[in-house]
Amino acid sequence: APHNIGCSVHFPGIVKTNVVSTCRTDGERGSTLKQDLAPFMAKRAMDADVCASQIVDGISRNRPRVLITTETHIADALKRLMPNTVDRMVARMMNMRIPQF
Repeated sequence: APHNIGCSVHFPGIVKTNVVSTCRTDGERGSTLKQDLAPFMAKRAMDADVCASQIVDGISRNRPRVLITTETHIADALKRLMPNTVDRMVARMMNMRIPQF
């Protein structure tokens, strides 16, 4: 590009933040969802500073796509191999687990 402008899309996956503990939920399904996610987040989430470092590295290398965690690599591969199947699986999971507001 003549103006030396790049663009990177980042797929950080699960990052340690307070988003689960501070999200607003409705009723028992919402509380159950928060309880179910907390141990998973504690075990699998990446530190925010590690994530930020990898994002900066991807930008400095001018990578168009920056996949950070193992989960994002797996999800990306599955989506590329079986796009319709993955879309149906995600829709089904969203209907089962996400409380309706």
